[in-house]
Amino acid sequence: MFAHVDDVGVSLFDALPTNWRNVSNLAVLTTDQLQKLNWFPVVEGDKPVFDPLSEVLVPKSVVQGDHVRIDYAKRPATPDEIKFARQQANAASLAELASLDVSIPRGLEDFYLASGFDITKLPAASRDKLQRKAVLRAGLK
Repeated sequence: MFAHVDDVGVSLFDALPTNWRNVSNLAVLTTDQLQKLNWFPVVEGDKPVFDPLSEVLVPKSVVQGDHVRIDYAKRPATPDEIKFARQQANAASLAELASLDVSIPRGLEDFYLASGFDITKLPAASRDKLQRKAVLRAGLK
């Protein structure tokens, strides 16, 4: 990860761009050449443990000599951020459920439950998938 520092602030990039303003091939420049153009490698601090459904990580970038350090603080999420996080979590759960439905369709799952089928007779992989589906469904809001 790299950062470009200018009067506006610090801009973060996953990788150096191919071209920047009137300079091309940034990736072949030396560290000193990049620093003269205000490009610095990024060092990330530890991210604190947080609940993504109720808290937000706030990054703070600081230029420290030959690199930019990013540290994180957490703050309570706003109601809109909580709503968005729940929507994202639900979308991820639904996507995982859809992929699990390929191997154990919902109809078969319902049949097992309705008929009182002893799921301990199923192979461990199938039992694990059924349990994972139950956990995902219970978490949907």
